[in-house]
Amino acid sequence: LDVGKVLLVVPQVTVGSILGTEATLRYFQVTLDDNFGKVKLLGFGARHSLSQYFKNFPIDLAAGFFIQKLEVGDIVEANAKYFGVQGSYSKGILTFYGGAGFESASLDISYDLESGSDSPTAISFDLDAENSARFTAGVAFKLAILRLHVDYNFGSQNVVAIGLGFGL
Repeated sequence: LDVGKVLLVVPQVTVGSILGTEATLRYFQVTLDDNFGKVKLLGFGARHSLSQYFKNFPIDLAAGFFIQKLEVGDIVEANAKYFGVQGSYSKGILTFYGGAGFESASLDISYDLESGSDSPTAISFDLDAENSARFTAGVAFKLAILRLHVDYNFGSQNVVAIGLGFGL
């Protein structure tokens, strides 16, 4: 497809905290064209506060897991799983955070290549990510009901994430 980078904006809802646990759901679906069909992303996860068991600890700690699946028509299926611990420290409108976790990812691609002959050639391959450990460092800004965060993820593929949220 000759695509170097893909930008994807995905709505996400996080509900919590109930007994120190929050649940997250993200979902996105759009129909492209007849060649690709639907692009669909579904992800969910949960995070539980560990800090509630350690009174007067200066850093908020949590453990969580997240699962995500991306499909592009009948062509692409990508799956990702993450389990890890996160820590944060808030001072005024700033929250500094970081984390360490383990992840796995797979990508399955299958399509028919039309090469001009009478019968198309079936192309299919599966990839499993080399990554297993991921480390995150970031900062969040809280302004009234607006939340803005930026973080950098260190792993076999480094990622910059920027987010905007609303909440109390």
